[in-house]
Amino acid sequence: MAIRLIVSIFVVSIGLASPWLVKDWLQFTDENRLERYESQMVTLAAAAAPIRGARLAAPAIQEKRPVRRLEAGQGIVQAPMPAASKTMRIVQSIVPRTLSAKSTTAISLLKGDGIPSSKVARDAAARKKSTIDASMSRLGLKRGGEIFLRAFKEEKELELWVKGGKYNQFTLFRIYKISEWSGNKGPKLREGDGQTPEGFYYVPASRLRPNTRHHLGFDIGYPNAYDQYHNRTGSDILIHGSGTSQGSLVLSNSSMEEVYTLAEAAIRGGQRYFRVNIFPFRMSDKRMDQVWADQGKWTKFWVNLKEGYDFFENVGYPPDVGVTAGKYSFSLH
Repeated sequence: MAIRLIVSIFVVSIGLASPWLVKDWLQFTDENRLERYESQMVTLAAAAAPIRGARLAAPAIQEKRPVRRLEAGQGIVQAPMPAASKTMRIVQSIVPRTLSAKSTTAISLLKGDGIPSSKVARDAAARKKSTIDASMSRLGLKRGGEIFLRAFKEEKELELWVKGGKYNQFTLFRIYKISEWSGNKGPKLREGDGQTPEGFYYVPASRLRPNTRHHLGFDIGYPNAYDQYHNRTGSDILIHGSGTSQGSLVLSNSSMEEVYTLAEAAIRGGQRYFRVNIFPFRMSDKRMDQVWADQGKWTKFWVNLKEGYDFFENVGYPPDVGVTAGKYSFSLH
């Protein structure tokens, strides 16, 4: 009887305490998250510094941190209780990284059923392979390595980075001229507004569009989780060749053939998806000072984008991107 009473009291106690533990577990502040991210970023940057040179030296990281502190009254400020923090650490050590909260959004976006077949894509690859391979050889790269794309509206440029070489780092392979984008600098808000999006997007095999009327292309995955959080709508936003923009990024047919060939090769080589980051302009500190002085409509949004821009600039790896309290959040992957 005594044992049953003790067990009953224990169970009831756990039942009463669990809402507070769960509540505490979920309500970590942006401050704590950004502090952990900053620590991770500096650690990786320090390790990579001998490889990438003085650009990643610790003083540079400290001077240009992509971390913004919350002002008083913003967000959740409750600190986690020790018991909940300890429980979370134990669970995180057991649960695989791919099932953690940070990667849930990415997993939901990245499901694909293989690469679509296309004679257009095969013919394009046949035309471009020799040129690509010769250029890559000079950089110590190989076709089939992971790729990463960054687009800049103001400069009308698309960067293609390839992972590989002696140190298996991302190396800038080519900068392509963007023939056309539509709308103004700022995010896409709704279907039919003719605006080219800005933000962080993913392209798995299922979003390749080799048979599009625009001569090859791929759907960037707009709206992403951030766009959906802010009730933004739209569809069929591509990077493609020829044609008009209507919200997409347009390259010349020759450039698109090269980009598509490298994208398909990367996925065939084992990359589950490649990242596409779209920015209004190159987000240097000097350019952002102008934005801050103007205090325009999209200033806060662009400051958030700059966190992701600086992450890659400082660390050399594109960040894992999530959404926390309506803002983009960034971490190592």
